[in-house]
Amino acid sequence: MKKNVLFTICVLFALRSISQYSRTQKQSMPTSGRFYSTAFSIGHYGFVGGGSNGSSDVYDFWKWDKNTNTWTQIANYPGIGSAGLIAFTINGIGYVGFGTSPSTVAKDLWAYDTTSGNWTPKATFPGTTARYACFTFVIGNNAYVGCGDPGAPPYLNDVWEYNSVSNKWTQKTSFPLSNDAGMVGFAIGKHGYAGTGGTGLGTDFNNFYEYDTASDTWTATAALPYIGSGLDHDVSFIIDNQGFVGTGRNTSLVSTREFWAYDTTTGTWGAIANLGGVSRNQGTSFSIGNCGYATTGMDSLNHPLNDLWQYGPLPTGLDERPTNVNIKIYPNPSNGILNFYYSGNIKKGEIKITDLVGRVNDFHEINGTNGRITINETTLPNGMYLYQLLDSDKLVSSGKFIIQK
Repeated sequence: MKKNVLFTICVLFALRSISQYSRTQKQSMPTSGRFYSTAFSIGHYGFVGGGSNGSSDVYDFWKWDKNTNTWTQIANYPGIGSAGLIAFTINGIGYVGFGTSPSTVAKDLWAYDTTSGNWTPKATFPGTTARYACFTFVIGNNAYVGCGDPGAPPYLNDVWEYNSVSNKWTQKTSFPLSNDAGMVGFAIGKHGYAGTGGTGLGTDFNNFYEYDTASDTWTATAALPYIGSGLDHDVSFIIDNQGFVGTGRNTSLVSTREFWAYDTTTGTWGAIANLGGVSRNQGTSFSIGNCGYATTGMDSLNHPLNDLWQYGPLPTGLDERPTNVNIKIYPNPSNGILNFYYSGNIKKGEIKITDLVGRVNDFHEINGTNGRITINETTLPNGMYLYQLLDSDKLVSSGKFIIQK
């Protein structure tokens, strides 16, 4: 006869991939919510604009000052489209373009000069098909723009290089997936990374690929460990030479607030603290220094959002500070019904359930210093799983359990 054992785990360390970064809510945009907006950063400023407020397209642009946590309106975007715009920064100049409006899909590109506060037209995209919801990343003086939605499926997979010095576009090797839109992209060193997105025909992707500028080739890398059926309309940013990807929705139009970090040294993804606020998709993001920012989007009830969240490193020493928290699980193994007994000084707790490769299956909030929460994971297949207890985004305890039905 098998005997279920009640056990206690008291973990006094934190995993770097989860605990190294904390999230903090910043001042919300001083406008109504929006989604399908875009963003770029210059110096200690983040620039956010365009998109839709749910009833109409919007062309206003706003500057957020990291030093003062305040917003200032700048000149409206003068381009044709406003939703699903691309944006990138090269040598202190912000570029915005493409996008869609109620009447057309655009090809124009504009540069914003922070000194003059003016927008200047740049070379129009020469590709056959206009588009929006493309991926972008910057390497040196060049921006790379790929895939996208031409207005209806099938989506696109061609990739183009924009040279900011010559103000010219050049077509490059196409993205490996035949049609994709609502993707994310980021660059680390001399390599670009792009992935996720969907076909618009019921298929979303977790796939990621690395782009080598020297050979103009794409190579498959580790897939994003999102447990759902692919992810589209997510966001990405860079912190400390790691690419961060999160939020978005799956093929069932279910949104998430999960986030992951990609380490190019190991070629692996690690889960980090969820984005604050609500689950969302069609948001936007930017980086300033060693912090990344996610903002705007649409929640699960299709409400436009205007909140701003910062991911940044914890103050020195805090990520390794012990926290005395006891977790007891009963029964283990179980048929999927688990009782978590917990004690300790838990201020804002969350239990995260993952499989052995880090794909997130479920989240459960807990509060108080002592208590019990019963978790139903009977839909999971038999096997070993991991749990992590986060308190105010800091990992304080972790362990394993087995489902055996």
